[in-house]
Amino acid sequence: MEAKIMAEKPEKKEEKKMKKIETKVSARKLKILDELVKLLIGHNTVIISSLKGMPSAQFQKIRKKLKGRAAIKVIKKNVMARAMEEASKKKGEEHLKEIEKYLEEGSAVLFSELDAFELAGILADERVLVKAKPGQIALQDIQIDAGQTDIPAGPMISEFGSIGIKIGIEQGKITVKESKTLVKQGEKISEGVAGILAKIEILPFSIGLEPIAAFDAKTGKTYAGIKVNKHEALETFKKSFSDARALAISVSYPAAEVISMIIAKAAMQEKAVAALIKPETGKEQVASSAETSTQETKSTQGENLQGG
Repeated sequence: MEAKIMAEKPEKKEEKKMKKIETKVSARKLKILDELVKLLIGHNTVIISSLKGMPSAQFQKIRKKLKGRAAIKVIKKNVMARAMEEASKKKGEEHLKEIEKYLEEGSAVLFSELDAFELAGILADERVLVKAKPGQIALQDIQIDAGQTDIPAGPMISEFGSIGIKIGIEQGKITVKESKTLVKQGEKISEGVAGILAKIEILPFSIGLEPIAAFDAKTGKTYAGIKVNKHEALETFKKSFSDARALAISVSYPAAEVISMIIAKAAMQEKAVAALIKPETGKEQVASSAETSTQETKSTQGENLQGG
């Protein structure tokens, strides 16, 4: 009987130990969950972003950059999903759950008072250019421009030739004779092309926190695919402004941005019209009209005499 009791004691100790561990784990999970719910309720903007391909050093750099403007959490998908459900109940905001479907394993979630697109723009600025790898799909056409490289003449000559790049040798270095598109958008990058791109330091890809979706508490809306390209946006705005200005000038629309140009245009048109109607031209036109009138009068009088 004693032997049986003695045998049970280690088992009970193990059970108690496991229960304590479970209690600690549960308490920690509840604390994390509570913290996430507070972050979700207390911020206007929530952005889910991908960490795919993100080096740890760059992630820490972005976290530091956003300090005071956004909090970043990397949490398991199921924990974050539960936090979103709890927050939507407490906040009475059912739309908050709509962003849940964009959660992925390895996602970073950002909480901020900044506008979602402003925050996405900051993330875009922090992206880092990287080399191409064989097998990657080109996001846009990749071109090598004509001009001298820093690569000395040698074994690399055959590598350039193998992918159809016309080259020459100037001052002991390889010179590209003609610009050439090496890979078109949507095509795979070959090993040879990837090697050349690396040698001449063409970096066609970038890595960083990639926004997948955002929730705006003010509007109650979820925005998917909120990539922000400031350069493209600026070029679009410039073109739109140029087109609008040209239209306003052509129809003489009195806007503050074009009124001086409309006045200048009117002045030029006035000069052009004045040049066509000179004083001499006016006198000639009057004399010609008078002569025509006299001839018509004489002709009429002659017809009357003949008729009489």
